Amino acid sequence: MTSDIQERIDALGRRLGRSVVLNDPDIHLVLASEHFGDEDPVRIRAMLHRNAGSGPIGYLLGHGISRWTRAGHVPPSTEHELLARLVAPVRLHGELLGFIVVIDRDQDLTAAEIDLVEDLAREAAGLIVAERHATDERSQALERHLLAWLGPEAAGRADAVRELESRGLLAAARHLQVVVLEAVESPGKAPDDDQVDLALRHALESAPRLPRGATLHAVADGRGVLVLASPVALADEVVAAHAEALLGDVDSFAADRFGSRVGIGEPVADPGDAWRSRRQAELACRAVPVLGGRTARWGELGPLSVLLRIPAEELDDTAVPAALDRLLAVDPSGRLLESLQAYLDRGGSGAAAAIDLHVHRTTLYYRLDRIREATGLDLDDGRVRLELHLGLTLRRLLAAR
Repeated sequence: MTSDIQERIDALGRRLGRSVVLNDPDIHLVLASEHFGDEDPVRIRAMLHRNAGSGPIGYLLGHGISRWTRAGHVPPSTEHELLARLVAPVRLHGELLGFIVVIDRDQDLTAAEIDLVEDLAREAAGLIVAERHATDERSQALERHLLAWLGPEAAGRADAVRELESRGLLAAARHLQVVVLEAVESPGKAPDDDQVDLALRHALESAPRLPRGATLHAVADGRGVLVLASPVALADEVVAAHAEALLGDVDSFAADRFGSRVGIGEPVADPGDAWRSRRQAELACRAVPVLGGRTARWGELGPLSVLLRIPAEELDDTAVPAALDRLLAVDPSGRLLESLQAYLDRGGSGAAAAIDLHVHRTTLYYRLDRIREATGLDLDDGRVRLELHLGLTLRRLLAAR
C-alpha cells in the first residue's frame, strides 16, 4: 500500500513541478516526492529527521489545519523559515488521517491543480486505512497494556506485566520511574481535545532517549505518561532534563493555546510497583499550582501528598483552622504568618527558623508570642503545631484552586 501512495505522490509532484509530501496528523513526514528546487529549511529538516520541529509544527496547527475539510493555504513564516504551503487534509468518514502538503511559495497553484491535490488526499485516505489496520491494532494494544500496567486494578496490572515482559520491553528494567505530562488550559482559551492529544503525543515521542534502557509512553484523557525504564538508577538531573524537554516541546507545539505541567514519581525496582510511581506523579502534577513552577516531584509534596487526595468539593474555607483566621485579622503585613510557616517547617526550631527568615532569634520569639496571643494556642503542643501546619498548607491549596 505504501508503494501505491508513493507512486501517486511522485506523479503529482512531477505534474505540478513542486515538492509534495504526506504527513501524519502529528505533522511527521511519512512519504515525500523529489524536490524541484522549492524546498525550504523546514522541508529539509523533515526529510533528514522525519520531524519538522515543534515550532513549525505548532505554527501549522495554529492555523487550524486539523479542523479543515478542504485544501487551504498556510502563509509563510520568517521566524520558522517556512514557505507558504497548500495543505489538504486526508480524511475518511470525517477522521483525520494526515495531510497532503505542497510547497506553494507564491500561492499561485491554479484551481485545477488544487483539485488534483484534493484528489490525491481522497485516494490516500482509503489506502492509509487499509494499510494501518494491522499495525494500529498492535500499537493500540501496547498502549492499553501500558495503561493497565500502571492502572488501579491489581489483576489488570499483573496481566499487563506478563504481556510487556513477553514482548521484551521490561527485560533490562531495574529502575522504573514515571513522569506524567498534563495539559493546562490557558486563560480565556478552550483547547481542542484532539490538539491536546497531538501535542502530548508529539512531546512524548520526541522525548530524549535513555543511553541505556527504554522509554515507554501512552496518552489518555488529556494526560501523557512516560515510563523511564533503565538498568541503572537515573540521576535527578536526567529525569529533570526529560521534564524540561516535554514542557518545551508542548510549548512550541501549542503556540500559547494551552500550557503543560509535569509530575515526577519516585523510582521503583519492581515492575509490579510501577503504578505507585504513576500515582505519585499524578499527584505531583496536581501540586504544581501550589508549589509554583511547572514541575513537581513526589518527594517535594510533604503534607500535600495526603491533602491532594481530598475531593475538591470537600475543601472550602471551613477546612482552615479558625485560629489562622484570628491570626490573619491582626497580621495585615503577613509577617506573623510567614514566621509561623518557617517555625513549623523547621519542626519548632526557633534558631533554624530565624536563619531562614533572616531575622534575629529575639525578633522571631517576639513574633511567636504575638501569634500565641492572637490564636490563643500553645505552640509547644505537637497537636496544635500539626493542626496549624496542615491549615497553612490547606490555605495554599485553596488559593491555587
